[in-house]
Order: sequence, then C-alpha cells, then structure tokens
Amino acid sequence: MNLLKSLNYKIFAPVAIFIMAFVIYGIASPSSFASFTTTVKDWAGTHFAWLAYFIIVACVFACIYMCVSKFGRTKIGGADAKPEYRTFTWLAMIICGNIGIAMMFYAVVEPASFFSSTPVFWNLESETTAAANMAVAQATFHWGGFNWVANMVIGFTSVYLFTNHGMPFRPSTGLYPVLKEKTFGPLGTVYDVICLIAIMGAIITGFGFGVMQFSTGLAYNTGLEVNNLMYIVVVAVTLLVLCFSSARGFQKGLAVLSNINVAGYIILLVVLFCFGPTLKLCELALGSMGALLDNFLPMAFNGDFMGDGDGWNVNNTGFTWFWTLVYSPFCGMYLAKISRGRTVRQFIAASTVVPTCFLFLWFCFWGGDAMNMMSFMNINIMDVIGDWGAPVANFVVLKYLPLKWLTIPMILFCVMIGFVTLVDAESNIIAGMCQKKIKRNGEAPVALRLFFCAILGLGI
Repeated sequence: MNLLKSLNYKIFAPVAIFIMAFVIYGIASPSSFASFTTTVKDWAGTHFAWLAYFIIVACVFACIYMCVSKFGRTKIGGADAKPEYRTFTWLAMIICGNIGIAMMFYAVVEPASFFSSTPVFWNLESETTAAANMAVAQATFHWGGFNWVANMVIGFTSVYLFTNHGMPFRPSTGLYPVLKEKTFGPLGTVYDVICLIAIMGAIITGFGFGVMQFSTGLAYNTGLEVNNLMYIVVVAVTLLVLCFSSARGFQKGLAVLSNINVAGYIILLVVLFCFGPTLKLCELALGSMGALLDNFLPMAFNGDFMGDGDGWNVNNTGFTWFWTLVYSPFCGMYLAKISRGRTVRQFIAASTVVPTCFLFLWFCFWGGDAMNMMSFMNINIMDVIGDWGAPVANFVVLKYLPLKWLTIPMILFCVMIGFVTLVDAESNIIAGMCQKKIKRNGEAPVALRLFFCAILGLGI
C-alpha cells in the first residue's frame, strides 16, 4: 500500500501502459513491429543524424568547461558527502552500468568490419596497416570519451540539482536552468514520460543484443540450435540473476557483479595480449593512438553533403550517437548517483578518461587479434559473421587461441553479467523517477525495481 501511495502516477501510468502496449504489439505481430521500429530508426537517422553530431560535440565543450572552472571542485551530494564505493568498485560500476553490452557486442565486429571494408571518407585501402589503425581508432571514438560526454551533461545536471539542491529526481530537472519553474509543470512531466519510454526501448534493444550474443556463442561452441526456446531459457535465467541483483541493491548486488565482471574483462585482455600477436598488438596500439589523435575532428564532424558516403555516417556514428543520447539522461543520473562524495572534476575524469583508455585497449586487443587472424592465419572472420551473425565474432577469435576451456565460459559469463548490470542500473534509476519522492542517498523500493526488470525482460 505504501508503494502505491508513493508512485507518481502522472509519470508511472503512461509509461507502464505504453510499454505494455508495445510488448503486446511485439508479441502479437513480431514482423510488423520490427518493420515499424526499423522505419522509425531509419527516418530519424536520415533527418537528424547531423543534429546528434552537433549535440555530442557541444557536450564535449560543456564537459571541458565544467572541469576547468571552479564548478569542477564542487562535491556531488554536498560538501560533507563521502564516497560510497571504493575507487576500483566505483570505476567498475561506471563501466558495467553503461557500456557493458556494447563493448562486448562490438569488440570484434566494428574493428574487423571497418578493416575489411573501409568507409569512403577514410580514403584508405582496406586490409592495410593504415586501415587497421583507423579501425581501432574509429571503434574507440564510437564507444570511448565522445560516447560518454552526453551522460556528463544531460544526466548529471539532474542528479546534481537533486542531491545538492533538493529538486525532484527526474530527467526534467536537468532542464531547470533553462525552463525554471515550468520544469515542474506539464511540460516537465511530458519530457519525463518521453525520456522513460525512449530509454526503456533502448534498454530492451541492448538487452536483446546481449541475449543474441549469449545464445549465438553457446550454439557456436556446443552445436545447439539457436531458436526461440533457447532465447526464452536465456532470458529466464538472466531475469533470475537480474532480479536477485536488483533486490540486493547497489551495494550488495550491482557493485559485487561489476567487480566480478571487470575482473573477467581484465583476464580476457591478458589472454588476448599474451597469447595473441603480442608485438603486433603493441604496434597496433601505437598506430591507433596516432590515428585517433590525428582524425578525431574529421570523425566528429563527418557530414555527407553529396551523399557519396554510402550512408556510413548515419548508420554507424549517427546510430551510435542516437543510442548515446537516448541513454544519456539515465546513464548520467546513474553515474552521478554512484559518484556521490566525489567532485565534479573527479566524476567527469572517471567517466570519460578511464573508460576511454580501457576501451582503447579492449578494441585494440580484440580487434587486433581478429585482424591478425584475417591477414596472416587465413581465417575469414567476416565470412563466419555472414553465416552466424555479428554476435558470433568474439567466439571465433577465442576459438583459435589457447585456453578455450577458460575463455569461452568466461566470455559467456561476462556477456550475461554485462547486460544484467546495465539493466539493473537503469531499472533502479527508472523506478526512482516514478516515485513522488526519493531520499538523496536512497534507492527505489525493491518491488518497483523488480517490476521494471520484469517489463524489460518481457520486452525482448
């Protein structure tokens, strides 16, 4: 009863009804639903990709200003706030609560595909050293610092005003500097509802990526068939783990899983580096860093006026930026919430520099091993991807490296825990925003968190 009284029905009711209607639509007519969502995505990309580029770049400048100004010394949560997590755990939660699915799904696919079929605007021959350097640089650009800056600006503002000034825990609070008191009226409510619907759609998409990758990897390594039954079993097991983690809260659930998952990521990187072409990976890291520094401005402002770029800027970088912007109000709120007691400058550095460095090594080692196999071991990973789909790529790389008995179960574990931590983080934030009031250092009720976990699972 207390839970029902605590709900903000102006936000909760339309979001719950809309998402349930979409779930029913997807179950009743999967092909029609897929066609509709694809049409919407393509239309948005064609007409507004250019705007997404500008917004991301604007967020970069905003982050730089927040870091170098006096505001950078401000503590999130107030002057007396203390950090709630140890530094390693905090950094692990930052990575796992935002990028866990994408970094695993695209670890091989992006570098390998860019290497084998270079974008027009690179003006490079495919399958060359220059193409390899740019492939890693482009993947890092997509998922590294530029991917995170929108979180720092859009979502962080909401949590800062919530923790330091007592304003409502909602995305619309971030608009207060512009809208002032109108933020707390119908305009703010509409914005909150739209944001919640958009983020739940994005989370369901990401959750689906994770389920596909886990199922495909399991089938590829065991000979089982990928079918609806396998998907249902994987989703059911994942939901059990997700609900267990969510019920235990951030401290005992998400934080523990994040530590375990990052340890798994590090072990995988060590195997890729030590048992892969170690010297070549060092050369690739050097060349890719140079390519990233030399080309990040052309990559950030990649327009296609003549339309001779084959739609690459819309379907790749544009798609990534849209995904980022949809996630940003909630990922930013999550990242700022777990950063209570840290300064704004520490928060921005930890949420941009650290993930970028980690992801650079991630794409360099995964992509480097894949490109080495394609170039020197006569293993055409792109053909396997053509047969099995993009989710199989990582498993192909591990198949041709030692310690398969360790790395393949480990990557399956990391894939599952990766989307558990992402959905756990976002469902907690979503549940908190559907309440009338939430404590500054508190979490949403368990029942409400589990409700949204179930909705997100059913949405797949």
